Amino acid sequence: MRFFKILLLFLVTQCLIGQLKAQEVHNSQYYSMPLYLNPANAGNSNYDFRGGVDVRNQWSTVTVPFSSQYLYGDVKFPVYFIEKSWMGLGVSFLNDVAGEGIKSTYGAASLSFHKIISRGNDLLFSGGVTTQVINKSVDYQSLNFADEWQDNSFNKGTGSGSLQGASSLFYVDIAVGAKLTYFYNTDQYAVGLTVSHLNQPSESFYKMTNNLSRKFSLYASARKWLGGGSIIVSPSFIVDFQDGQGYGIIGTNVAKPYNLGRTKSVLFGLWYRTTEELIPTVGMEFDSMKLMASYDVPITNNTYRNRGGFEISLTYTIGYSNPIEQMCKYKFLKPRRKTSGAIPCPKFLEGSSL
Repeated sequence: MRFFKILLLFLVTQCLIGQLKAQEVHNSQYYSMPLYLNPANAGNSNYDFRGGVDVRNQWSTVTVPFSSQYLYGDVKFPVYFIEKSWMGLGVSFLNDVAGEGIKSTYGAASLSFHKIISRGNDLLFSGGVTTQVINKSVDYQSLNFADEWQDNSFNKGTGSGSLQGASSLFYVDIAVGAKLTYFYNTDQYAVGLTVSHLNQPSESFYKMTNNLSRKFSLYASARKWLGGGSIIVSPSFIVDFQDGQGYGIIGTNVAKPYNLGRTKSVLFGLWYRTTEELIPTVGMEFDSMKLMASYDVPITNNTYRNRGGFEISLTYTIGYSNPIEQMCKYKFLKPRRKTSGAIPCPKFLEGSSL
């Protein structure tokens, strides 16, 4: 546990002091997009099935807002010939509209492997790979180019807009990821690393090579039970590095159970994006569903005011089982007592297990 605390402190410090700028579009509720965050998250939950949807609308004051819709689902299945292990399989879809004229559609499949690697059954290693097919399309007639601005209006076809290339392209993109999860009594601590664009595919509407740079995503999370289960805090952060630039989000969500069975909770949180935005969150958690909403609030003159991003996510789960029960289910492992470190947790404590 001491190692995880030191690692978390170091990574958070790097996130805060670094000059981080966004290189790619990222959703604020990255923890609600587990397969997009890390292929190792496929099957890495305490449920037989998990699915969800995330919808984001950004810069709603412009003519055509930036918007994205993400949908995913994952299941798990046993590996009978390897002790204390199981595999996960997930599929996901992402539709992204980058303003007027540019659209991207992603279809992905994720495969992962999970194995307990400690004698005390309290340390879980997960690794995974995602293969996605991406289609990007552009409507040149809807785009405006700077060198077409003449006499206080855009004169179409007189500048860069006349150099039209292909209107659509397809390519395959591969991502890999790894994750460690540590169980300490009712608490969980995790750290993960994802490498996106591993194969560095070429992305260009013209007859030229434009290879995508690899992106490295480093994140850590915790889920801690306070006050005898009266409050559950879930701090987390993510830092992305690509082409020598970085981007990060850090914050926490808090769950307050409100019924005797403790399967229903009120959720609220606050996050900070290094592009100088605060992200308040609210939500509700029920027996099998969790609904979250957030809004990006610009906090300095360096960001575009009145152009924040609204995001809403819904997670649905089927077939809950606690961590020890999973180990028993997937390879004849006898449960240990509470003093061993890894113990069963009440259902409302689990969530998405990021």
